[in-house]
Amino acid sequence: MKLLNKIKVISGATMLSVSFLTTSCEFLDIVPPEQATLKDATQTEESTLGFLFSCYNNVWNPLKINTTDEYTFPAQWGGHHRYMSYGLVTPNNLYDDNRWLYFWQSINRTNLFLRELEGAQCSEESKDEMRAEAYFLLAYYHYELLQYFGPIPIMDTYQDTNTQAGDFKGRLHYDYVVDWIVDILDNKVINNPYLPETTAPENMGRASKVIARALKARILLYAASPLWNGEFSYPEWRNVQETPGYGYELVSNRYSEAKWTRAKTACEEALESALGAGLKLYDNVDYIDDTQTDIKKKGLYPFIPGLENPDDAEGMAFRKRVLMLRNLMTLKQNEGNTEIVWGLAKNIGIMSYILPLNILTKTDGTPYNGQSALSPTLYTVEHFYTKDGDLPKTAAAKGTFPAESEWLTRAGISGRNDLIKLNCGREPRFYAWLAFDHGDYGTMLAEEKPLMLQMKDSQKQGYNNASSSSNYCSTGYLSQKWIRVDQSLNKSGNWSNSSVNKFPRPIIRMAELYLNLAECQAALGDKGALATLNNIRKRAGIRDLVDADLTSEMTLMDWVRNERFVELWSEGHRWNDVRRWVKGKECFSPGLREGLDAVHENPTFEQFNTRTVVDQQYAWYNRMYIAPIGAGEVQKNQKLVQAPGY
Repeated sequence: MKLLNKIKVISGATMLSVSFLTTSCEFLDIVPPEQATLKDATQTEESTLGFLFSCYNNVWNPLKINTTDEYTFPAQWGGHHRYMSYGLVTPNNLYDDNRWLYFWQSINRTNLFLRELEGAQCSEESKDEMRAEAYFLLAYYHYELLQYFGPIPIMDTYQDTNTQAGDFKGRLHYDYVVDWIVDILDNKVINNPYLPETTAPENMGRASKVIARALKARILLYAASPLWNGEFSYPEWRNVQETPGYGYELVSNRYSEAKWTRAKTACEEALESALGAGLKLYDNVDYIDDTQTDIKKKGLYPFIPGLENPDDAEGMAFRKRVLMLRNLMTLKQNEGNTEIVWGLAKNIGIMSYILPLNILTKTDGTPYNGQSALSPTLYTVEHFYTKDGDLPKTAAAKGTFPAESEWLTRAGISGRNDLIKLNCGREPRFYAWLAFDHGDYGTMLAEEKPLMLQMKDSQKQGYNNASSSSNYCSTGYLSQKWIRVDQSLNKSGNWSNSSVNKFPRPIIRMAELYLNLAECQAALGDKGALATLNNIRKRAGIRDLVDADLTSEMTLMDWVRNERFVELWSEGHRWNDVRRWVKGKECFSPGLREGLDAVHENPTFEQFNTRTVVDQQYAWYNRMYIAPIGAGEVQKNQKLVQAPGY
């Protein structure tokens, strides 16, 4: 079972799942299960629950690789991220991880479950709860299709293999689909008295009312955003069939403030619901001292370059906050993590993408290597804040941070001679989630001690064409956002924690709920957005924003968007955010992704610390605001008008 590790799908549901997942890549081309198997799937409460769990199979992992201005991957890497960021996706070359196929299959499977649930051999109360979960999944899968492909059909009943091409549904107006999804969430999920307000840790991943409200808030935030609220790049795009109340229009080209008001109400309700259920921004800075005694005993609190008195009360508070922020992303609910609203534990091997090269030499004489591939850009580095809570450029203008001309020069840190000034005096999240030359990686990573990165040494973590020609850091920076504090690798090549790669991947977490609300407030001109943002900044250990921070260079919305960039960095939000803000040209155009000049063997300090455009064929075209549908699908179903620009 992909979603819930502890639950085994019984044979009937397993057969159902297999029958759906082994079909061809055609819309609704789904081979139905044998009737005997279908009957077996609802013969008991356990089998019916297994059938329901199979409907969760394609809940989308938020950490699916998709490069933005947040980070890059080696130029030799292929895959979905390259096709998307290079602008190579076409109706004849989708390379979209089969999203169209998988989401429609899941929708049809869920509709089949709802049909068969009526005759299931289980209590009416259990049926009601499972019915609410199924409707939640219908809403979720339609939302995923909507945000990726734009206006889509609605499938609210099971479609069998006898469905004729002429009976397939076509696109409907974007706002019409949004209203349908929200109506499902309101009336079929949130108002269902049998669905729990929140889920217990052992049921992580299953729907709840809190999750439903949070998803509704996100959907309405997206719908109020510029792309779908007056700034769509192809106003002439029209449908071939009418949508009730909208005619042949597919996307509204008229701005509506009411969309923001509606979204704001939903965001307030979602946040209130989550807080009422006991969820909150995770802020347990004492967790390490209370539970990880080895870290405390060995003094393995993180090295912070430029921290003047690391062992005094203020210095220790800073270092503990860094560890707390690492825990935030990796602790499970049963370990006290109060942050995760909705998450799943799919094992996608995220660690291998981000770990450095040559972590240690094993007993057999070979190195243990990560792929060292997820490489934060200089845009990322420069948009995390200083320790004073300012952007580096702003702090430089104030005189509280080095001048920009000095950022890539030596900082003069004793014992760490190659540390640069740009990497000193930064906020706790910077040190929690990013890593750099002559800084530390991890807490107990290499035989229960941190690894000091040597990014210019080709025998250490630097570029080495002979041994790692396709796995290397392309910007001089690495990510450590998903590295557990207690993870340690020994010389046998084994990890100390057996569940090292099975922590919750947050689909929605508490910080997003605050950020969603702040964005709505900012769009409506409500300075209460500052107070909303300050909840996150306080947890991050930086100063509050005040009215004086609002300038022509940093408007209220600019602060919201930058805080969202930092807090949700590399969690799968950025691609959707930039598109819905209609900022593709400003953020994703060629020549904008920069790093240090790291793709050399044994470079000098000066060569390595040179601002360099990442040498890849990145592109941006306005057609990329929504993805195309496969050419075969459009040919088969003439109601599916192709996305504009393809």
